[in-house]
Amino acid sequence: ATVGNIITLYVGATGCEVRTPAGSNVKINNVDSDGTNEAAIPATTLCTFTCTTTTDWILTAVDELGAVITAIVPDAA
Repeated sequence: ATVGNIITLYVGATGCEVRTPAGSNVKINNVDSDGTNEAAIPATTLCTFTCTTTTDWILTAVDELGAVITAIVPDAA
């Protein structure tokens, strides 16, 4: 991961779950998401992942109307 990288993802009609590679100790929104936890992305959501350190990503999201979605906190798979 390179600090400053930004990944933008649009999730269509079906939601999805995002996790980091197993054993990587990489966090999404300050939660280790390498296999045991994952971020559930709702359908019709535009997500932005921003790399802030080599092991940390901040996830923000808006719905199909452009309204900010409450923080997505990864939880048990």
